[in-house]
Amino acid sequence: MSIFKILLLVLVVGILLFALLLFYTLSPTIRNVSHKRQLKVFLNKPLKLERKAVIYLMEQGQYRFSPHLLSENLMHPWQKQQELAAGSRLIIHAFKTYKNAVSGFTHLYALGEVTTAGCQQVTFEYDWASLAPSTVLPLALWQHDHEALIGFESR
Repeated sequence: MSIFKILLLVLVVGILLFALLLFYTLSPTIRNVSHKRQLKVFLNKPLKLERKAVIYLMEQGQYRFSPHLLSENLMHPWQKQQELAAGSRLIIHAFKTYKNAVSGFTHLYALGEVTTAGCQQVTFEYDWASLAPSTVLPLALWQHDHEALIGFESR
């Protein structure tokens, strides 16, 4: 084998390894954190909204777990699909963290389904909080104002 072929082979392998490393570092990280003690208390049991909320239908092009966003913010750019009154029933099936590799921000999502006024089940995602290594979570839509805030370790 000539030196030229060896150098070409080393160059091609180097480029492939670099591309693989780039893909690995820039891909988002998703973790199921439903097993965490402080979140287990909300899983797979009927809860009710303590404040009114809105279900939005989100457009394509964003990474999401569900096309429906549950939010108490009335000013989203997405299409408002359903308004939910306080007292509406919901069930949370999982909690996941999503870390965007480009910005490095980690968000905690609650995934579940809510029953609308017309008795229709709608799956949703709820962006509960942006996480630091140690975060105190804000009150979620299903928590009473007098409930203790939850500490969360994102490691």
